[in-house]
Amino acid sequence: MKFLLSLAIVLTLLAGCMQESYPTPNPDSFVDVTNQSETTSDYRHLYILEVSETRMHIAPPMTDPTASYPSYEIHFDEDTKVEGVKDSVKVLAEGDLVEVWVRKDGPDREVAEKIIVYSQ
Repeated sequence: MKFLLSLAIVLTLLAGCMQESYPTPNPDSFVDVTNQSETTSDYRHLYILEVSETRMHIAPPMTDPTASYPSYEIHFDEDTKVEGVKDSVKVLAEGDLVEVWVRKDGPDREVAEKIIVYSQ
């Protein structure tokens, strides 16, 4: 009986110690992940269908010849950054695989802020 009473006291003390070693997190210390625009692109794994000096049309890989796929018109400006296997909008070409970050410039116009070119 003394053994069970001693065991109960030791287990109660251990349980109390464990609670102190895992404090409740402070909500003010959480990292805000609601604005991930720096890390999450607007368009990814798309191919350039057509490119001009001021814009490009991009679309997903067309794997099913009977399906229809959306295409997107993306404009460039002097602030557009190009990274990856190419470094300028001037050298973008049809068939390049890209990931694109955009900003809205009016209700129907998107301007590329950053383009990463993965293959050509």
